Amino acid sequence: MKKQTNKLMLLTASVILFSLINFNSKSACAQNWSSWSQFKMSDCYKGISYRFRERSTSTDKNQVQVEIKNSYTKGISIAFRITNNPEDKAIYRTDIASGDSYVTEQYVDKGVPFHIIHHKMRFEGDKYGDPYRPCDR
Repeated sequence: MKKQTNKLMLLTASVILFSLINFNSKSACAQNWSSWSQFKMSDCYKGISYRFRERSTSTDKNQVQVEIKNSYTKGISIAFRITNNPEDKAIYRTDIASGDSYVTEQYVDKGVPFHIIHHKMRFEGDKYGDPYRPCDR
């Protein structure tokens, strides 16, 4: 019985220690983020704005988070990408309800400007296969 109690105590102590280590490492990572930038209006869609923040990693990459905000009165589906190459196509899609925002992140090369690409927008209710909405700015 004493052996089982000792094993249980050791297991409990290990779980607590592991939890503290994970909590502290997450806190330290969160402190490395830059402040959020000001929201910038999309050059194409008047109801889309975005902002970003970044942090350095121990590799040759920076981690970038982007918050995309939908100010239209309808939900949207939009393609987006964070990349160092302005010629890249957006490869991810997300749905954002009216008045909501979406946060995504990507790693980009350090010392190279990054670009936030977004296009191929549809409004909630548009049918799959319908043309994407043109720029309205």
